[in-house]
Amino acid sequence: QLPDYRACFQHAAAALRAAFPAVQIAWSSSKIYRLNYTVDQMNPGDQWFDIYGLLYYDNYTPLQSQATWDKYVNAYKGTGGSPSGIGSWLAYATSHGKKLGVSEWGIWDRPEWDTPTADDPVYIHDMYQFFKANAASIAYEAYQNNNTSATDGHQLCPTTPFPRAQAAYAQLWRAG
Repeated sequence: QLPDYRACFQHAAAALRAAFPAVQIAWSSSKIYRLNYTVDQMNPGDQWFDIYGLLYYDNYTPLQSQATWDKYVNAYKGTGGSPSGIGSWLAYATSHGKKLGVSEWGIWDRPEWDTPTADDPVYIHDMYQFFKANAASIAYEAYQNNNTSATDGHQLCPTTPFPRAQAAYAQLWRAG
């Protein structure tokens, strides 16, 4: 299992680099790694990729709380003490000489809470501040602006059921 996964990633990375020498490869994970292996064990080897990728959604509870952000931003709650907070992922990436790429992030309207609860401007604000403070170590970030179902939405524009998060995003990203 694990050796096969790592060998497959390495094979794909070698093929991509052979065909496209300037390609940048990201090895990505969800924020909390909960399989039977740690992040270190799953890592295919730093020479095989350029960026640590991360999917980092707003689903720590309670939502809309600076105390929640502060509690989890630097947390290590994944399998075997693997990183789970965006700050701990950034520290992990930089300790390996890599930048962090946040390919998906966003508020998350989940069935466990109502839509007004998911409308979390604190998370939007704190993500913006994190990206700004760590810009030199962030390769990219992309808000996941979609609404795939009535119980799994992230969409802020052009329409949204999250007016407070939308206003925070518009204000902060307009300001630069």
